[in-house]
Amino acid sequence: MNTNVETVRAGRYSSKKERTVYRQVWKKNEIDWQLYALLAVMLHELTSSRIQKISQTILYLPHFISLVIISGIIYQVFATHYGIVNLLHWN
Repeated sequence: MNTNVETVRAGRYSSKKERTVYRQVWKKNEIDWQLYALLAVMLHELTSSRIQKISQTILYLPHFISLVIISGIIYQVFATHYGIVNLLHWN
C-alpha cells in the first residue's frame, strides 16, 4: 500500500485535478522559500543594528500575536483624540 508521498514521487495521481493541486502547492512552497531566503539576506546586510531589530520585530510580530490584538494596538496608537502619536504631536 502506497502512501501519498510515494504516490506523488512515482507520478501516480488519481485525477488531473490532484496533479494540478500538487504542482501549485510545490510552486508556492518553492517561491516562499526563495522569498524568505532573500529577506534573511537583506536583513543580515543592514548596517544599522537598530533598524535591523525594528524590522525583524515588525516582520515576526504577526507570528506571535493575533491580528486582532495587533489591529487594536495600532488603533490605540493612532487614535484621533487620545492616541500616543497625536498626544506627542500636540505637546
